[in-house]
Amino acid sequence: VLLLAVAGAGRDALWLAAAGGGVLVPEDTLVRLLREKALAHPEVVRADVAVRVRRGRPAAKLDVALRPLVDGDAVAAELASASREWLEDLTGVADVEVRVSRRVLKVKQLARNLP
Repeated sequence: VLLLAVAGAGRDALWLAAAGGGVLVPEDTLVRLLREKALAHPEVVRADVAVRVRRGRPAAKLDVALRPLVDGDAVAAELASASREWLEDLTGVADVEVRVSRRVLKVKQLARNLP
């Protein structure tokens, strides 16, 4: 599997090549899908995602706000593992880099961070 970053018409995209062809996937599509996966976690209140290609491999950065009183490290580890597995399955590239920055909200901050 070959993974390339392609820029065209002001829009970044990832070319996912396989035997017999490939598909051009807009970077914002990957960002949206990863964000949806992060927000599906019951402890995640807000998520911002960035995806890019580094050294021929996709790399993702997730910034998440978590519900009060949760184990932030455990949730961040779950999100990193799930996101890494999803990107590896999608791209066929092993050892995808995924970084998760997390912030556990205080009870008073929860209301203004809800969607």
